[in-house]
Amino acid sequence: MVVEYFKKIIRDPLFLFTIVGGFIFTVYHELEDSDQATVNLSSEVRVQLVEEYQAITGLTATPDVVTQLQQDFITDEILFRDAINAGMHLVDPATRSSLIEKMRFRISALIPEPSDTELVNYYAKNMPRYYTETSFSFKHVYFINAPKNAHTLTSKLQSGELLTGDRFVHGNQFSDISEGMIRGIFGDEFLTRLQSLGPAQWEGPFLSNHGLHYVQLQRKTPPQPIPFSSARNLIANDLMQVRIDQAVESKIQALAFQYEINIEP
Repeated sequence: MVVEYFKKIIRDPLFLFTIVGGFIFTVYHELEDSDQATVNLSSEVRVQLVEEYQAITGLTATPDVVTQLQQDFITDEILFRDAINAGMHLVDPATRSSLIEKMRFRISALIPEPSDTELVNYYAKNMPRYYTETSFSFKHVYFINAPKNAHTLTSKLQSGELLTGDRFVHGNQFSDISEGMIRGIFGDEFLTRLQSLGPAQWEGPFLSNHGLHYVQLQRKTPPQPIPFSSARNLIANDLMQVRIDQAVESKIQALAFQYEINIEP
């Protein structure tokens, strides 16, 4: 009777379905466990962690410290992977920007430093980029607040009368100061007024970031070419940037076909 009962159960389709389903479930979980991500802490990484600790602290890494360094490494690695799984590199602006910059750095690391010949050729082809700014030499009388007789001071200065005004932190005489420096010290409005002056005449008052100024332009020097020896580092940076931009563009062209790019109007 028992044998016949089991034969009947075995022939039941529901029984077979249950057995097969259980087998598939077991195999799936074993495969899932075998595909579990692994965090590896190699002996080389451990040595590097210890060396960095000792270099920063000046202390010898004890066994307890080494254990902590290992645990910190594993913690950081798990958090990093979880951040990637959460897509933080896609939605967090700081993370996104950092990864983009690192990719640019990886591309630029493959670009060799330009030779002197290449620098000279780039300098010759791009000479207008390597000129000084217009510079100015002038003196001024400064007032923190407008004086009562402000409208008469220009004529007094023009007639040769000496006026002292208030103390100006940067001094009252400027020699061959560039437009950029003038803009930084006095502001755009002051620079615009100065650019319109003729030599030797007192003009004012000019408004600046600091107060009021009566100004006498002494000399205006137009842009001058910067010698190659003085501009070499700037030229090298410019040429490297051009090559980095070209390398990035080439990389983008090689990758762009993998993406469907939609630009909303």
